[in-house]
Amino acid sequence: MAKLISVSLMLVVCTMLNAVCFGADSFDIEKLLDIKQCEMCDLRGMHIENADMQKTIINKSNLEKASLDGSDFSFAQLDECNFTKASARKTIFKAAYIHHAVLVGANMEYADFTYANLSKGDLSSANLSDANFKGANLESTTWKKAILIKTNYQHANLSGAKFDDANLSKANFLNANLTGVSFDNAIMKETNLKGADLTVDCSRNTSDLCSQLDSVTLPRSISCESLIVKGAIIDSATKCAK
Repeated sequence: MAKLISVSLMLVVCTMLNAVCFGADSFDIEKLLDIKQCEMCDLRGMHIENADMQKTIINKSNLEKASLDGSDFSFAQLDECNFTKASARKTIFKAAYIHHAVLVGANMEYADFTYANLSKGDLSSANLSDANFKGANLESTTWKKAILIKTNYQHANLSGAKFDDANLSKANFLNANLTGVSFDNAIMKETNLKGADLTVDCSRNTSDLCSQLDSVTLPRSISCESLIVKGAIIDSATKCAK
């Protein structure tokens, strides 16, 4: 009963202030909050701050401009969701499945993505400062012009990721897989690349990355010197072109 009252109040607010729940479908919101499952739903602009959304199934749903601050989406299924310009500050996505999602322009400062799967996601122009991606699968992700200050990618898989024009100041890539990564025009002041692997070895053609590339587009290992010039921190365990 309390949950239904909460939904009713929220819908009244959405009716009075269209900018708060712009475009959201009232039935979809009620369904989501009632059974924590709503696939292919219209959840644009909804507000569910500090909500317990663990193990929620919201695959292929539209959460554009939604406000999810402080909520817990641990172990949730968010495959192919649209988080464009959403707010998810201090939100928990621990071990969540967020494959092929769109997070363009989202504000996700201090968000927790530890061990989550965001492979093939688009995080361009997003603000993810102080976010934690430890152990996450971030293969083939796009981070163009993203703000990634003090982000943690320790032991994460970033094979084939693109950080072009991103701000990676003081980011931590300790022991991360960075094979085939692009850092074109990225800001890397005090970026920790100790123990990270930035090499590409397709001589045996065994990796998924190599199968997607041809001899013309095959990226070369990034040189240690170019990383140092950018201000990055490397050590003897960093694997890059010497």
